[in-house]
Amino acid sequence: MLLFVIASIVAHTSINLKINFFELKGLLRYFSYFAIALIANYFSCKSLYKFLYFSSVLIIVLTPIAMIQVVLLDRAELFFGQGNHMAYVVLLLLFFVYKFLDGGWRNFLLVGLFLNLLLTKSTGALLVALLIISYIGISKKPIYGIYAILSLCAMFFIVVQLNAPLFDRLIYQFQFLMLVDLDLIIEKATAAKFGSMGSGIWRLSYWLAIIFEFLSLSTADILFGLGADSMTTGYFQLEVMYIDPHNDFLKVFVEFGVIGVVGLFIFLWRLHVVSGKKLELLIIMCLPMFLGNILVNFPFMQLLVIILTFIEKNRAE
Repeated sequence: MLLFVIASIVAHTSINLKINFFELKGLLRYFSYFAIALIANYFSCKSLYKFLYFSSVLIIVLTPIAMIQVVLLDRAELFFGQGNHMAYVVLLLLFFVYKFLDGGWRNFLLVGLFLNLLLTKSTGALLVALLIISYIGISKKPIYGIYAILSLCAMFFIVVQLNAPLFDRLIYQFQFLMLVDLDLIIEKATAAKFGSMGSGIWRLSYWLAIIFEFLSLSTADILFGLGADSMTTGYFQLEVMYIDPHNDFLKVFVEFGVIGVVGLFIFLWRLHVVSGKKLELLIIMCLPMFLGNILVNFPFMQLLVIILTFIEKNRAE
């Protein structure tokens, strides 16, 4: 992705004869991910394993603090500054523990990490967990299918208990999603009137309005995008935008154009290959990208790079 960001800046500079500050800011973010990959590559597979193992243990040791935060702040976030950031980091650690740990401690760590995931009250992360548990149950032995069904029922009950008000809102939103048609969404997007029908309809109409305005721009803009961080609050380049749309696929399309989208799918395919074609890791990456802005979640991207480096070194050994 770093190469695509650099290519985007070069293209915009050549076309507009100027460099936007927000593009340099975005470049530094992607360069930091690249730097972490270089640093992680200097460590041995054993060292990376220990880092990931003790990171999992640290989260569990801090569970009492997470519980206190639920009481005081309504959700756990530990030192991540945001519950969603913590939730997606915990998802990656759950993947590592499930795939690469053996012995009695493995189950203890899985339970402890999963408890912390629940304490974050992140519906997006919980949805990812549900999908992964379902995938494991379907793809493994028959007994795992039963385990998956029981786990789904237990998780559903716990999620409802932890997020009862939020759960009611989700039902409200899904009801509207079932009632409205595409014509209504297009009408709201064209009129730039996104509210009054739940966040599900808001997202669809807002995303579509952004796409409509972006596709009305020049061919150069559509090919190369509007620049890194042009979808970040304070640097919006589209008139219809007033808030982060929380969709990384749309973010990449607008910021880096068609070329950037091609680069993103190349990256996702490489991630799938490097991970040993483990579908769980692809789900952990793609679903949060569709529902949020995972590409600017530094703790998540940092840990993802370290896990990918560990997997590659582990396969080489």
